[in-house]
Amino acid sequence: MPAKPEDRAEFFTTLNTRLGSNKVDWSVAEEMLKYPDLPNHESYVPNIIKSNDAFTKFRTLMDQTPDFEHQLGN
Repeated sequence: MPAKPEDRAEFFTTLNTRLGSNKVDWSVAEEMLKYPDLPNHESYVPNIIKSNDAFTKFRTLMDQTPDFEHQLGN
């Protein structure tokens, strides 16, 4: 959702077009902006991009290696 309120109408119109006959009450999304998740679970990670990259590499290794076993300390 755009941060600028003046850009939201076009944003929601585009989403409505993509949703076809499904109707969404977008006021719920706008009301949620009153309750930001601060601090969030990522706030205390010193470098979230680096952490996400390390997690993704590990997860890919784990998912793509048959019979992968990881033991700490070995």
